[in-house]
Amino acid sequence: METVRTSLRSILFGLIVGLGCIGGLAVLADDSVASLGAGGIVLQKTDEIAILSEDLFVGTDVVRVRFAFRNETPLLIETLVAFALPDIDFEDYSKHADLIAAPADTLNFIGFSVVIDGRALTPKVDARALLAGRDVTELVRGFAVPVSFFHPDFQPTLKALSVPARQGMIARGLLVADTLGEMLEPNWTLRVRFYWHQRFPPERTVTVDHSYKPIVGIDPNFSPGHLQQEDRERYCIDHPVQGKLARLAEKSRHDAATARRLDYLPTSGGNWRGGEVGTFRLAVDTAAPQTVLASCFEGLSRTGPTTYEASRENFVPRRDLHFLFVEEQPRAAE
Repeated sequence: METVRTSLRSILFGLIVGLGCIGGLAVLADDSVASLGAGGIVLQKTDEIAILSEDLFVGTDVVRVRFAFRNETPLLIETLVAFALPDIDFEDYSKHADLIAAPADTLNFIGFSVVIDGRALTPKVDARALLAGRDVTELVRGFAVPVSFFHPDFQPTLKALSVPARQGMIARGLLVADTLGEMLEPNWTLRVRFYWHQRFPPERTVTVDHSYKPIVGIDPNFSPGHLQQEDRERYCIDHPVQGKLARLAEKSRHDAATARRLDYLPTSGGNWRGGEVGTFRLAVDTAAPQTVLASCFEGLSRTGPTTYEASRENFVPRRDLHFLFVEEQPRAAE
């Protein structure tokens, strides 16, 4: 009979939600062991499960990641596995709400899917409202208000609140109102997690594939000729890249271009056995040959008209990865 170790540890898969132009919200947290407590998922470390390989594909329309995990112990480990979205503030969401198509599923608004060893799995979803780090989910629900900003009834419900309910939510810090008391905005942060039960057989490898459609942060008036120091440092824009941007700007109107920003946070991958990924492979697709790609990931080289690739052995993630896609802004018709 197989020896079983049961725990509440969870593997935290991250998400790339490209909202980078709104205060760095766009993140993808890499895999980490976590525990599912009363307040949600809390990261922990483990020396029992190793990441043999991670294959990351980054595109502005789809993101795909494949992990190969290996249980290094002679025991069967049964865990909760979780995929975490970055925390989303309503202010950040509202600035880009017009870029977000109405989702078929108001909780799984990124179309997240997961496949374990070739078999599709439907994860459960947990949505939380956080106020100054405190879980206020049940408090929000007590006023019959959806926790998720993406819910189609969210704005109508706020507008239809009774005066006592409105005052009660404001008094508790859940809502903020303008000086006239007419405009209401939620003051909480939305945190969403997908999770499922996972078995890691002893001394065996398990592959986990997941994909989703990223919400891409778009800067329609990016100026290649007037780069901010923050962008230079964040995306390692050196002279060759700056030259490409300058040539692109010449073809654009008003020295403006369209920029898309995506961030990936692999640093939590250090919570795995040995704190490293055996083989890390990165592929980026710009979709259009003329699009300029900027990133600080060393060794990222062009392999095709729109593709760039790089790989690392015994990869220890020490810094977050940031990707900038800049494309020509068409000239106005004469």
